[in-house]
Amino acid sequence: MDGADVTVVGCQKVNGEDRYLVSFSNGEEDTYSAEEVFSFGLYEEGKACVPCYPAVREAILVQRARRQVMPYVSLALRTAAQTDAKLEQLGFPETVRTIVLEKLTEEKYLDDFRYCAKYVESAQKTRVVSTRLLIAELQQRGISAEQMEAYFAAHPLDEFALIRRAADKKRRTSPDISPEKLMRFLAGKGFSVKDIYNVVQDRNGGEDE
Repeated sequence: MDGADVTVVGCQKVNGEDRYLVSFSNGEEDTYSAEEVFSFGLYEEGKACVPCYPAVREAILVQRARRQVMPYVSLALRTAAQTDAKLEQLGFPETVRTIVLEKLTEEKYLDDFRYCAKYVESAQKTRVVSTRLLIAELQQRGISAEQMEAYFAAHPLDEFALIRRAADKKRRTSPDISPEKLMRFLAGKGFSVKDIYNVVQDRNGGEDE
């Protein structure tokens, strides 16, 4: 049975709930909301699912998935990968998750490029980090290499300015820090050793460290 001739064989309201237990001729059964039952005609015993059982089942799951994930994507900016993980946690299959992610992207709830912009903007306001470290953090949040390459190509960061800013901030809190410790501190923020050395040398009047 490929689903084209699957019919409804039973539809019973669950006691005390606004839900219905619906059984089908392929042996499957599940509970559905009143809205789902009446929207998809699941109340008519003997009626074939239109256009077919798999399509009806998928459409219902897509509606459920979207409804359940909306608070997650509405309250904060999320990546597509984070949203997919949330949908998987909620128990939805990959085919349903793919459809929902496409819909949310079309509706502008998901936009990984915009997520990159907001994340980098926020990071630059609260701390001093390198492009390399930001890329690593964005990767952990599921941003693709293509999206990051596109973002940083359009909005490159001035690494030398960031190194100088980080070095000056560290020197204000640790005025006696040695050049060697300062370089290790800056390396820990993801800056390249060559760039760090050039900035530290410049800050020390070009003297050999």
